[in-house]
Amino acid sequence: MLIACEVAGDVLAGVEEALEHPDLPPSVRDELAETISTRRIEVNISEPETSVQVE
Repeated sequence: MLIACEVAGDVLAGVEEALEHPDLPPSVRDELAETISTRRIEVNISEPETSVQVE
C-alpha cells in the first residue's frame, strides 16, 4: 500500500505541474481539472497555481 501512495503522490504532483504549464490554454486546463476531480481527488485552479488534494 505504501508504494501505491508514493506513486499516487508523484502522479498528483505531475498533474499540478502539467496544469500550470504556461502553454496550456485556460479552457483546456479547466476541462482537465474537472475531468481529473473525483469524489476523493479535488483539483483547484487559481492563477498562477494549481493544487491537487486527496481526501
